[in-house]
Amino acid sequence: MNQQFRTKKKAKETPKLRKLWDRPRPHQRGEEYRPPDTTEVSRPEEFIARIRDISRRRIAESGLKLPTIDESQEVIERQKARYEKPRTSNEVPAPFRSHPRRRIGNSESDMTNLRQGWHERYQDILEGVPEELPPLRTVNHEINLIDPDKKYTYHLPRCPASVRKEFQHKLNRYVNAQWWVPATGTQAAPLMCVPKKDGRLRTVVDARQRNDNTRKDVTPLPDQDVIREDVARAKYRSKIDLADAYEQVRVEPRDVPKTLFSTVMGTYHSNVVQQGDCNAPATFQRLMTSIFRDVIGKFMHVYLDDIFVFSESVEDHESQLKVVFD
Repeated sequence: MNQQFRTKKKAKETPKLRKLWDRPRPHQRGEEYRPPDTTEVSRPEEFIARIRDISRRRIAESGLKLPTIDESQEVIERQKARYEKPRTSNEVPAPFRSHPRRRIGNSESDMTNLRQGWHERYQDILEGVPEELPPLRTVNHEINLIDPDKKYTYHLPRCPASVRKEFQHKLNRYVNAQWWVPATGTQAAPLMCVPKKDGRLRTVVDARQRNDNTRKDVTPLPDQDVIREDVARAKYRSKIDLADAYEQVRVEPRDVPKTLFSTVMGTYHSNVVQQGDCNAPATFQRLMTSIFRDVIGKFMHVYLDDIFVFSESVEDHESQLKVVFD
């Protein structure tokens, strides 16, 4: 009887996975790192441990040690004293040699004196807007109507008794400056007298119906995030808030009749931009951009009636403010 012999196939051995804690520790003297054999698999952690152990062993054998913070600082100071040229007390620092004027200090008293000097030097600008008709410039305000013959239905103008005296004063001031001119017409938007938070008077023309019939100016306003980043990075910065901003922008003479508005004391034309006009912010931004186009983004930004000047030194800040004011 033939016996059938079946050879049992030897099962394939699964490689044993080396574990990180199986490796010899660096503090265990006399033990060498044993690389994995053919039945073991090394993980990435094992390779990193291998490199780390070799580095530590080489440093220990060479007798090297890392310097302390005090030792490092001592070496830095020694190198600085070796390569830096000693400067006498009367020598002007290199960054300021190009400036003929003396170096300005950074103390609070120096800053106060500097601000006072700017106020005295540009007193004619900082005291307020000249009460006169501004000139026609490259950028003037336009009112382009979609339907010039459209009729509007307006309500009567109102002015609270609490601000009527202040409105009378403002009306006389604007008429004397020729910003407002007495006139008549068939359609007049009402003027609203709105008290501000500080109690002062704000006059706004209710031009909503005319705005709906006006072609919009799509001039974009500057990116506020860019302004914040540039100003925040600078060491010295100034913010200039323009007073009576719209009163410094002329309306195109052909569009002046379209500005007719009514008050509790009569009807008037406006030779300057009105509060309440839908395109007023865009016109003012275009005007400011055209004036400061060469320096915007370098050391200043303009957002409507706010001017931001930013610099890295007091000397540069003073010269840049002079560019803005002049």
